[in-house]
Amino acid sequence: MKKIHIPNNQVCTNRGIKVGDPLQKVTEAYGPNYIYSGKGRQLKDFEAIYSADKKRSIILQIRDSKVNQIVLVEEMWPEKNKP
Repeated sequence: MKKIHIPNNQVCTNRGIKVGDPLQKVTEAYGPNYIYSGKGRQLKDFEAIYSADKKRSIILQIRDSKVNQIVLVEEMWPEKNKP
């Protein structure tokens, strides 16, 4: 597994999201269909996980309704042998 943590606003995602951006900007850029990881479905402090496939995902840590950290993840699963 590869992980890149982006803890500050000096780097942005390919859709222009950076640390400090409000949750509304995230959902405008990536859409409302994220995997929620948090407590009680509250939208102030949680992780929004976006994944187009099972190998790559972007995790946006939301604190006080703003992006606090961005984590890019790439799973490194071995290729299955094809017959």
